[in-house]
Amino acid sequence: NEGEVSNIDEYISRFKSALENDLNTSNALTVLYDVIKSDLNGASKRYLIESFDRVLSLDLIKDDNNEIDENLEKYILSKIEERNTAKQNKDYALADSIREELLSKGIEIKDTREGTTYKVL
Repeated sequence: NEGEVSNIDEYISRFKSALENDLNTSNALTVLYDVIKSDLNGASKRYLIESFDRVLSLDLIKDDNNEIDENLEKYILSKIEERNTAKQNKDYALADSIREELLSKGIEIKDTREGTTYKVL
C-alpha cells in the first residue's frame, strides 16, 4: 500500500532528522512514540521499531523464544542455591563446576551484592 510506505518513509525521515540535529535522542524517542501510537499496521510498526532500535540499542523487540519455562527456572535456582552453599562451605571447586555446568547449558550467572542473578544466553 503506497500510503503505508509513504508513512514509513516519513517516520524514517523524522527519525534521521532528529539524530542529525546534534544527536537529539529525545526527539528520536518522540518519533518512536509516534510510531507506536500511529495507525500503521503491525508489520510496519515492527519494521520501524526494529530499524530505530538498531540505532538506539534499547532491546525494544523481545524474542519470545528466550522465555524460560518453570522447570528450567526451578533447575537454575536450585543450582544457584547449591553453588551458594558450596561457596559458604569454601568448596570453590564445586562452586566453579556448577557455574561451568550452567554455562554449558547456555545460562550465565553473575554474583552481585544483592545475590546471584542469571541470564539465558
